Amino acid sequence: LMCSKNITDESIDGILKLHYLEYLHLRETSISSHGLMRLMTSALGKQLKYVGFSSRTCGDFACVVSELQCITTLNISCNEFNVDAIFGPKPLNNLLHLKALTVHSEERGLEMGLETLINILGTQLVYLNLSSASPNIVNIIMRHCVRLECLIINSFFSSIEQIYLDTQPGFKSITSIY
Repeated sequence: LMCSKNITDESIDGILKLHYLEYLHLRETSISSHGLMRLMTSALGKQLKYVGFSSRTCGDFACVVSELQCITTLNISCNEFNVDAIFGPKPLNNLLHLKALTVHSEERGLEMGLETLINILGTQLVYLNLSSASPNIVNIIMRHCVRLECLIINSFFSSIEQIYLDTQPGFKSITSIY
């Protein structure tokens, strides 16, 4: 349903009929925060394993994330990455099954937000996809994401060099494309 502006709150009744749905990406739809909460608090929402959404989809991420009990993969696109606004103080405790995280954001707040997120969830992640990462974030990832099998950073700050990445323990191979 991603990038489907015709998907609105009126579409929710139809989505709720998909009893075996496990993968739902609502980025850039016209579903409101209220509609997204209706989906996430339903029986369907409680069984979802993958959820993707954007700040345009949901203004109150914390309420939505707090409902995701079975989620293994979370994809977030937002203009400003504020961990407290997205996850709130308690919902991170609900993400016990999260294994894969994608965060695409503009630079505002990304560094501090990622540090908080990785410090809390890093040990359970096997897949991490970021829109950018500074050398500090790469160091934090290397220290905390001990189970990581796939790391994708779409744009590096210019100070990260291939030699620096190659010296990280635990990675069998690292390919960097500048």
